Amino acid sequence: FAGEILAENEHEYRIYLRLAGADGMTTDAIQEQIETLGGEYGIAKNEIVLNREYLMANYVDTSVYSGLGLVLALIALVGLGIGACWGFGVQRLMGGARRGEGDLAASAVATVQQTGFALGAAAAGIVSTLAGLSRGLSTHGIASAAFWVPVSFVPVALIAAFAGARLALLAGRSDGKNQTVSGR
Repeated sequence: FAGEILAENEHEYRIYLRLAGADGMTTDAIQEQIETLGGEYGIAKNEIVLNREYLMANYVDTSVYSGLGLVLALIALVGLGIGACWGFGVQRLMGGARRGEGDLAASAVATVQQTGFALGAAAAGIVSTLAGLSRGLSTHGIASAAFWVPVSFVPVALIAAFAGARLALLAGRSDGKNQTVSGR
């Protein structure tokens, strides 16, 4: 019918489809099957538009599992490092407190820790917004935020490492007694 009314080069179609049996397929396999199906109907690959956000939200690629495993292993390693050092750091802090200020030093640990959590969460929110999450949950925005949020904390970690090394050097110059470390 359309061929009788419109010339062949004036035909334009928009087709939405969902593949049956795609539940166990990866997004790459779904894309390949859609392109093959489109080719059978004379639709070129460059004319096929996939809803990648839908695919990423509803179908999990096997590559995600290996990446997730790596991320979980690294998080566990960081947790082990913090857990192994935390007690010694608190002990050092408490040992440096003056007589009668033990309660103050103990409460300072929790206060500084919770302030760090709050500032870190706020900074991560600002960076992720600037990296693209303010424009919605697109694949590009999420990937950009996943890169820039950890990278933005590298300078802070380097400053903390430098400050810690400097404090350790200053503490090594003391006469071995529990003294307050000064910046002189």
